Formats: sequence, C-alpha cells, structure tokens
Amino acid sequence: MTGLVRKATLLTVCGLVVAGAAMAGVPSPSNSTKSSNCIRYVGVKAGVADPAGTFTVTVRDLVPNVIANSQVVIDFSGCGDTHSANQASQQVSLNLTVDGTNKTVRALTNGSGVATFSIVGGVTASRTPVAAANCAKIFADGVLLSNVSVNAFDQDGVAGVALADLALWAGDFYSALNQRRSDYDCNASVALPDLSIWAVDYYSTNSAASGSGYAW
Repeated sequence: MTGLVRKATLLTVCGLVVAGAAMAGVPSPSNSTKSSNCIRYVGVKAGVADPAGTFTVTVRDLVPNVIANSQVVIDFSGCGDTHSANQASQQVSLNLTVDGTNKTVRALTNGSGVATFSIVGGVTASRTPVAAANCAKIFADGVLLSNVSVNAFDQDGVAGVALADLALWAGDFYSALNQRRSDYDCNASVALPDLSIWAVDYYSTNSAASGSGYAW
C-alpha cells in the first residue's frame, strides 16, 4: 500500500512540474502589471511624444518570471470618442506599431518584460460615442491582461494642447457626466484636480502639436 502511495505522490508531483513548465512563458493576468488604470493620449513637441503619456505594461508568467519580446497590444476599438494618430506621428524610439484597421497600438517588451507606450492622439471631432470606463483592452501574446480607461489632453485633436481644449474640458466638467476622456487622475470623476493636471501639461508645452494625421 505504501508503494502505491509513493507512486501516486510521484505522479502528482510530475504532473505539477509538467503543468508548471507548460505555463512558463505564458503571460499571466494576475502577475502582469500596468503603470496606471488609464491611458493618456498626448501631443508631441519636436517629434517627441509628451512624456506625460508614458504608460508601461510589465508582462510576467505564472512563475512569475518576466517575459521578454512579448507582444503587447492595446485594443482601442471600444473607445469611440478618442483616437490614435497615425504611425508617422508616433515617437520613433518607442517602436510602436499603429494598426488603423483594427484600432490597436502595439509594442514589444524589453529584457525586463516592460513594454512602454506614449501614444500620440486626441479626442475625435464628434466626441461620440462617449466611451465607457475601461474601454481599452490590453493583451500580451493574445492573452487578455486587463482593461483601462482612456483620456486625452488634446480635446479637439488639432493644434496641440491649447486653450480651445480647456473650453471642451470645461464642457465635460459642467455636464457632470464624468466622461473618461477628461478624467486625468483616473478616479472616475471629472473634477478640479483633473483641470490642474491639464494645466500643468499645457504650460509644459510638451504637447505643443497634434499628430500629423489619425489612423482611425
């Protein structure tokens, strides 16, 4: 009987080892992390994307080891009131790939398992349909990691971040509808702290220009 117990235990351990090996290198939603609960679309200055839009995703497997060269895809197809600038408008050094057909932006993780985004874009001219919370989906190698909300400093999508954008933000503020496109601190409320964040970016002039065109 003791022999049977030993064999059963050995088989169980072997099974766990095999299962663990199979999951190694597969992105784990519970172990992977993101730098914020929302993504900010930003403008550019001298061809460099505004650093205020920096958003990172760290991809880990079940072990949890970081995964290098993992393809991280952010799917914006559910975010109807904002859009990404085209490929040519993105900061070259970040190696972002914009897919206008599928409304995605993607990047590869580095040796530390980190994919870095700073996406040039803005609010659409129509400002509709108003996006719900967590409208963007983040995938790594096809595995859904999480969802995030999306906002934009460039509220009209032209001429960079300017006073005209402030007027549009104010419209969202006074509507009391808490549109996520104007919620810069990602707390589900459009309030005066968001105005402060917008003002800091405006005076930095780091979003002095909009993208040269939009992918969708």
